[in-house]
Amino acid sequence: MQPLKIAKHFSNKALGFFETDIYCRLTGQTYPKYPPIFIIGAPRSGTTLFYQLLVQARAYGYISNWHCARHAAPGLWHSFTGWRPGKTSGDFASSGGRTKSPDGPSECGAFWYRFFPRNPHSAGRGAIPHGRLRQMTASVAALTQACDAPVIFKNVINSVRMAALDEAFPDCLFIEVRRDPERNAQSILAQRKLENGTYDDWWSVRPAGLTVSDQDDPVRQVFEQIEAVRKSVAADASTLPDERFLSVQYEDFLEDTAATLARVDAFVARHTMLPATRGQVPPSFPETKAPALPDALQTEIAAVCNSPAHVPERST
Repeated sequence: MQPLKIAKHFSNKALGFFETDIYCRLTGQTYPKYPPIFIIGAPRSGTTLFYQLLVQARAYGYISNWHCARHAAPGLWHSFTGWRPGKTSGDFASSGGRTKSPDGPSECGAFWYRFFPRNPHSAGRGAIPHGRLRQMTASVAALTQACDAPVIFKNVINSVRMAALDEAFPDCLFIEVRRDPERNAQSILAQRKLENGTYDDWWSVRPAGLTVSDQDDPVRQVFEQIEAVRKSVAADASTLPDERFLSVQYEDFLEDTAATLARVDAFVARHTMLPATRGQVPPSFPETKAPALPDALQTEIAAVCNSPAHVPERST
């Protein structure tokens, strides 16, 4: 490891320790003032656009790209700099879950990897050492205190960490985004090509219990990936009180953002403070065109979709 990287690694460790073990204790904020809200779902299911919609419409706290560059202690940096999001721009662009502007909402995997292992992705109750759970709770508490609002997080790998997150935050809320499985599978395959240069290599969350291997057919892989994420979410959601879990259909919020926001507002307001309006959002979003995939892949996707037993159902 290069000296600069070593120095950065240890400075991040020191900042993280100061935030969670000193700053939070001095301020008395070792647990979030408001319950955190987690957006979850399969990759390429619309979670990023949904995240952008919520933080544009309401003054939620969130991890921006600015915060992610300071992922070792985002709440501490926020408090000391007085960071506030800039004027809402109505920019809903993203690529592979990534936004470009400093104010843009971020998945910030680096923040979560402070507490969760990189592999395996799935983490159940008891999987994370108590000390790390306590540090995660304190770091989220620091960011919540700095934002003075409920904080929304979006990271699709958190879809298979629900039980561990519930252990750390027993009052947290989960919002699952679902997409039509055919379009979801097409989008994952297209993103594989963009990220990896091939349709064959795995991309994004890898749930536990998969029967496919890295050598299996890519279409089979992505459909099982979608289904496995949904099953993991359903299994963990079944252990929660119903009022702490909400499912949103991607195509529905594209069609009517006001109706979706009303559902989310009612859901959040049952549990915590509903933030004020931050900015305007469009009444609807256009459905993105299906990506151009090789004919052989399109034919195989159609064949799978004509076998309903092998395709995850659309939520109702």
